[in-house]
Amino acid sequence: MLRLALRSARAHWRRFVLTVVAVVLGVSFVVGSFVLTDTLSASIDHLLADATGHTDFVVRAASESGGGGGDFGEGGGIAGSRGSVPAELLTRIRAVVGVTEVDPTVIGEAELLDKAGKTSNFDFTAISNWPDHPEMSAVRLLAGRAPANPDEAVIDTTTARDRQLELGSRLRVATRRGVISAHVVGLAERGGGNLGIAGTILAFTTPRAPNSWALPGRLTASACESPRG
Repeated sequence: MLRLALRSARAHWRRFVLTVVAVVLGVSFVVGSFVLTDTLSASIDHLLADATGHTDFVVRAASESGGGGGDFGEGGGIAGSRGSVPAELLTRIRAVVGVTEVDPTVIGEAELLDKAGKTSNFDFTAISNWPDHPEMSAVRLLAGRAPANPDEAVIDTTTARDRQLELGSRLRVATRRGVISAHVVGLAERGGGNLGIAGTILAFTTPRAPNSWALPGRLTASACESPRG
């Protein structure tokens, strides 16, 4: 059988070579897809673990906002996303026995403009308030400081590098409330690294949110922390 196989391979060597190449390529693609899937899964798990590792529970709306057709959701955030909660809920959460820290979040939709005010890259990103307790949301400053005034912002290091921005640079952001501008006062990153939009940071002060991308008296969510046992 071995001699017959070798004789057949010599007689039809082109077909033999093509068959071997096809098998090798097929196995390589299958192995590569498994490696890529496992790598992405591990990266996402790591990002989520970093983002929630210091948060015991999150308070948010029970259902979607129902926003669509380019309209604001209930909280002024991304259309079709989960609805918002009233800001008055913070007082009730802080009164819960065992809760030591509460960090409100106001998230919206935005697009960075280039220096000419154009939307050349269509790079939509999430705009939010800078957290009062950054460790609870796995963001950390690498340079500069947190925003203290309405015209100040913190961005992630990847966006800063891609847009050639640095501390002191002025950026313009298009939101559904109009175009806002600010000076970059801080460069930050998420604990899980940069994984697409999940790793982007575009943060302003909390008081600016109702006038720029959200609705007065509404929050996207509230992260809460209790004592570690």
